[in-house]
Amino acid sequence: MAQLDRLLAVMVSQRATAFRLNEGEVAELEIAGASRPVTKTPLTGPQILALIREIAPPESAAACDAGEGTAFPYSSEEGAFEIRTSREHGRWNARVTMDETRRRQRRTGAFVAVPGSATTPDAMPPRVEPSPAALVAASAGA
Repeated sequence: MAQLDRLLAVMVSQRATAFRLNEGEVAELEIAGASRPVTKTPLTGPQILALIREIAPPESAAACDAGEGTAFPYSSEEGAFEIRTSREHGRWNARVTMDETRRRQRRTGAFVAVPGSATTPDAMPPRVEPSPAALVAASAGA
């Protein structure tokens, strides 16, 4: 399990709209428009990057290594998320929000996430629905 997954579990259980990781500040959840601290000590840039690199697809990890911001989807057992990183004034920032579209897809079975992977619906094979003729044939044989 990725270290960030534990923090995402807190985000989901607290029904937060976002989770912020800002260098030099404590990690915070955004709940009903208010910020709530999650950690006691301010985060360092290397801590933020380690959390992000652990779950980032290769191209996003490479962008972080180059000191550039990136955005990518992430799925875990807790749900579907959108992760955005940036580097402003020499400080790393990351913001995690729920990806409502992918969350609905997960609930309706439109795609299945493999625990611990960064699988996206785009990477999954298309869902195949039986044709009306196949449904009629199946019901006739029953």
